Amino acid sequence: MLKKVIFYLSLLIVLIFFDQFFKQAIIHQIKTPFICNKFFSFGINISFGYLGIILFLWLSFFFWQRKNIIFFLRKKRGTQMALAFILAGAISNLIDRVKQGCVIDFINIHILNYPWFNLADIFIVIGSFYLGLLILINKKEILNT
Repeated sequence: MLKKVIFYLSLLIVLIFFDQFFKQAIIHQIKTPFICNKFFSFGINISFGYLGIILFLWLSFFFWQRKNIIFFLRKKRGTQMALAFILAGAISNLIDRVKQGCVIDFINIHILNYPWFNLADIFIVIGSFYLGLLILINKKEILNT
């Protein structure tokens, strides 16, 4: 059990470090275009400031309390991996918000005017997709708990 906790905490730290490293390299070394996103997810024009940080923490706590899903899924293989990716992305973007007042987005896909994003956003999407897949696969068992 302790080995699992150490593994997933290590994964969390490595993912956060990886994202923060690339953001700092983009800003100070590589000199590639980036934006300082003061808005909400996917560039939605809602600026919350510190209220957004408080809202994020409250929502995290609220979803953490949904015990019937979380406690059931914690027994399933892969749940910790999905949560590690989601938390790493969220924490890394939160670090940016607190440290710089915005999130550094440096990946831009010029298809359909898609919003700028970063590695932390990719981690969140991967973890959310995987967690959603786990919930769909185990839907009947979850509803019966």
